[in-house]
Amino acid sequence: MKFSEPGSEIAVGSALRGGALRLWVQDSGAGISPEDQEAIFSRFARGTNSSRTEGSGLGLTIVDSIAQGHGGWVDVMSSPGHGSTFTIVLPIQSLEMLQTARPTAPTSLTSLTNPGGTR
Repeated sequence: MKFSEPGSEIAVGSALRGGALRLWVQDSGAGISPEDQEAIFSRFARGTNSSRTEGSGLGLTIVDSIAQGHGGWVDVMSSPGHGSTFTIVLPIQSLEMLQTARPTAPTSLTSLTNPGGTR
């Protein structure tokens, strides 16, 4: 939400596909250059568009570490000026192990409006 204009739509979704649960967040923000797309998952790394917001450069590193801890990964699809889609991919086998550890209640949310400002 930090990289989207106030009032812009942020879409959130999920799907079971190809033996994996896919959770995604999509915005219509500044987008990420191809050169930055790998680097932004490294600790303290910030993309070239990040100069307009504050942050430590740890958010995506943490998300990626959590996904990997459950046997998954994070994908990004983005191009400058056209927003970004981040997808967490979790293999079903990993989810089944989590479910036996502690059941959770499912929630459904399709979109949010970016109120602007900081978190």
